[in-house]
Amino acid sequence: DSGHSNSSENQAHLGMSSANEMKRCVVLGFLIASPALWGLNVAVAATHLGGGNASAVALVDADYMVIGDDETQELRIYHRWRSGVADYVRDFSQELGLRELGAMGRFREVDIEAAAQLGSRVYWLGSHSNCSNCTPLGEIRRNRRRLFATDITGAGRQSTLHYVGRYDNLLSDLVSWDSGNLHRKGAAYYGFEQSARPGLPPEAPTLDGFNLEGLAFSADGTVAYLGFRAPLIPGSGRTLALVVPVLNLPQLVIGNPAPGPAIFGDPIELDLNGRGIRGLETFGTGLMIIAGPVASGGSFRLFSWSGRRGEPAHEHLAELSLPVPESLLFDPPQQIGGGVQVISDGSRTNASSQWVILGQPIPQVLQPTWSKANGFGATFFGRPGNDYWVEVREETGAWRTVDRITIPFSGYRTWQPDYDLLPRRTHGMVRLRTIP
Repeated sequence: DSGHSNSSENQAHLGMSSANEMKRCVVLGFLIASPALWGLNVAVAATHLGGGNASAVALVDADYMVIGDDETQELRIYHRWRSGVADYVRDFSQELGLRELGAMGRFREVDIEAAAQLGSRVYWLGSHSNCSNCTPLGEIRRNRRRLFATDITGAGRQSTLHYVGRYDNLLSDLVSWDSGNLHRKGAAYYGFEQSARPGLPPEAPTLDGFNLEGLAFSADGTVAYLGFRAPLIPGSGRTLALVVPVLNLPQLVIGNPAPGPAIFGDPIELDLNGRGIRGLETFGTGLMIIAGPVASGGSFRLFSWSGRRGEPAHEHLAELSLPVPESLLFDPPQQIGGGVQVISDGSRTNASSQWVILGQPIPQVLQPTWSKANGFGATFFGRPGNDYWVEVREETGAWRTVDRITIPFSGYRTWQPDYDLLPRRTHGMVRLRTIP
């Protein structure tokens, strides 16, 4: 295949020759670590040469993965555990019907930001955003309005990618859905038309730009979820992140381009502590979310969502030390204490990945107690160094803030409040709320 690029036979080994060996390492780490330490890095990392703008990933098999780049239309297949160059590279620019040219007559980027996998088929999503580092600022970039699919054939380092088809009208479908009140929340409730207007960059500090960075299937493969880095939801004061279900994603790549339109389900609004969605991956019966800043600066966190409407997302203890984590891969079993491979878009030249242990949901209130002698007490579990509000309420009524605490390095904090802080009928109704 013309897309193959031979990798060096002298790639650096990391002490892990297969996914099974990696999983044994993860299980060992799980067994020796206390719950407060779950989320620390597993001491395995790899450098994927030539993939410096890695922003989307899919599994080829237990040992290989395919990485999408947000600066080119090249897809590259790498060994997951070994540092080195790609075993396969293919540029899909010609198939995508691109029209905009940049420097030296090269096609401007699709800005691939997400991938969703169903069997051997992978769906790749452009950001659909305006330009953020250009003159004029916020210039429309139509090349980015692409959704396309590829099929993986072969096995291991002999795997290849074959083009399936594309869709070019996802942004206009979303604008029509929002402006026409098809979500039944009010016409233009999410403001998509304004968010995508010329002159507004996707990383606007007002948090109202337009930027798609998440795509994942439900566990049963019947629904795909679009994750928005921006805009954050205006009705929430720009604090909640948005997920929009796509009910007919497979039909949107049967053509070049396919006629569409996209069909959307009811929107989902998630509290990620003021962050947008930087990555989505199927996890168990729900989704795992990389949450990160909409604009520049800020921290990245992992959240899980059950997939059940009306239920909140939960932060997990996990040490994301790579500069810009934007993609995840899981090996079965998908569970707390298991390993997560995190891929980073943080370099102009090479991509990085590392394994972390997926920790417990945080924050948690453990062992609330009440006695006449000692009054109310509880043990709190949270992210070391983080501050939390302590809130209490009676059996009925509103929550009220009574204290601010910092979690020490151990991950645990014992709380024994003054009696006057608590309502008379608290009966252990206490919770922690993360301070963004």
